Amino acid sequence: MKRNNRGTIRGYFRPSEGTYDLQSGISALIEAGVCSGNLFFDQEGHAELERLIAQTEAGDTVIVLRLDDICTNIDELFRTVRRLLLRGVGLQSLGEPWFRLTGETMQGPALYELIARLHDLSVHLQSRTSRAEPVVRRPVGRPKGIRAEYRKKLDAALQLYTERRELSVAEICGKVGLNERTFYRYLDQQGFRVVRRPKGRKTKTNARAD
Repeated sequence: MKRNNRGTIRGYFRPSEGTYDLQSGISALIEAGVCSGNLFFDQEGHAELERLIAQTEAGDTVIVLRLDDICTNIDELFRTVRRLLLRGVGLQSLGEPWFRLTGETMQGPALYELIARLHDLSVHLQSRTSRAEPVVRRPVGRPKGIRAEYRKKLDAALQLYTERRELSVAEICGKVGLNERTFYRYLDQQGFRVVRRPKGRKTKTNARAD
């Protein structure tokens, strides 16, 4: 088990196409000083990362290939860093050589430099996440079905139509703010037999005439 001046060196990465496959990731961490018995990687999930953190002790160092191996956003990185700091464990990244988390880098000018670099990393992670998010296309054209405000007007008009027999369709539509043709069509859909009465004539049907 390889140790630095104070503790054990452990390595972690997530194999991915185009950057580090499994073998090249292992080789890079071994070259950085990690023994093969202290290598951890996850294809999916974070089970091995959790196992690594659980095994660390004060004075140990965790080396990752890239910081985005252990996080997808800056908040997640801070949570992981906090867990390691509480255990007295350092963190280094081969892909971001400026990132070396030790007791010395958490104070003085080195801390301000680290914060500035983390801000740049945050911007990078956000842009990468935005590119990965699928584009949701809105449907083109008028929405299908009856809109909520129209539904309320139709329900109110139908109630007047069934309860206030003395009112004509024109009067009902005037009260609720509906187009007569729209209401006639709605009545037909609801199964009401309506005979439109031409002006100056009387209806010759038992159905309600308007």
